Amino acid sequence: MQGKWLIATGMFLLSVVFGGNPAFADRVTRQAEITSLSGKVEWLKSGDTNWKEASTKKKLSSGDKIRTGEEGQVMLTLDDGSKIQVFANSEFAVQSLAKDSATEQLESILAVMKCKLRAEVVKQPEGSTFEFETPIMVAAIRGTIPTITVNPDGTVSVADEDGLVDLIREGEINFTAKLETGEEVLVQHDTVAGEIKITSVKGTFEVTGPDGKVYTLNEGDVIIFNAEGAAPFIPLNAPTSSPLGEGFTEPTSGPPTDGPVGDAFDEPVSG
Repeated sequence: MQGKWLIATGMFLLSVVFGGNPAFADRVTRQAEITSLSGKVEWLKSGDTNWKEASTKKKLSSGDKIRTGEEGQVMLTLDDGSKIQVFANSEFAVQSLAKDSATEQLESILAVMKCKLRAEVVKQPEGSTFEFETPIMVAAIRGTIPTITVNPDGTVSVADEDGLVDLIREGEINFTAKLETGEEVLVQHDTVAGEIKITSVKGTFEVTGPDGKVYTLNEGDVIIFNAEGAAPFIPLNAPTSSPLGEGFTEPTSGPPTDGPVGDAFDEPVSG
C-alpha cells in the first residue's frame, strides 16, 4: 500500500533548551526583525487574513507569519542576536517570542510548515527555550548551526554544521538520536502504516528506538520503527532485495541545495 506523507501529521520541534522551559512570572513581548530579503517575500499579521509585501526593518511578533516565493529569501534577526535565514518556497510562523524580565530567560518558539532554513542561535540565558515546530520530531540543539528542510511530501532533513543536535520524538512511535558536527539525517513518516523511517544521510550516530534498544546507523543505513517497537534494520550493504517498507515513498525531491550551508550566512539583497 502506498504511504501518504502529511506535514500536519505529528509535530517536530527543533529545540534549543538551556535548563528547561521557563514559566515566566513577568512576561514581556519580544520581536524579530527582517534585516534583509530578496525576491518575493510576504508577511501576515496575527489575526489578519491579507498577506502583504514584506520589507526590511519590518518587526514581527507572536502570531505573525512569513512566506517566500520561488526565488524569495529572507533573514530574520531576533532581539537576542540569533539569525534565521528562510529560503525559497517556505512558510514560517512566529509562535511566541517572550522574555521574563525578572529572570532574563528567553522563549523563542517558531513554526515551520514547509521550509528550508538555516539557524544560528546565540548563547541563551540559563533556563531559556528556543524551538522550531515542524512535523515528525523534536531536535534539541546545543550551540549549533543547523540546516533544516521540510520537503513538500512532509519528510524532514536535519544537517548539523557545528556542535550537537538531539533528535527526540515522543508518542506512540518514539525515538531519540544524537547528531554531531557534519552529520545529517532524513526522517520520513508513513502515516498509513504508522511507521517512522530514519536514514543516515551522512555520518554515524546512535538511535534509541521505542523498544529501548540502541542502534548504530552508519552512513546510508536505514531503520524503521513502529508503535509496537519493531525496528527493522537495513544496513547500507544489505542485498538490494531487502525491503525498505512497502508504505514508504522516497521524497519527491531531495533537500534543496540552494542557499548557504557553510560557515557564514549569505545576506539576501535588501529589498
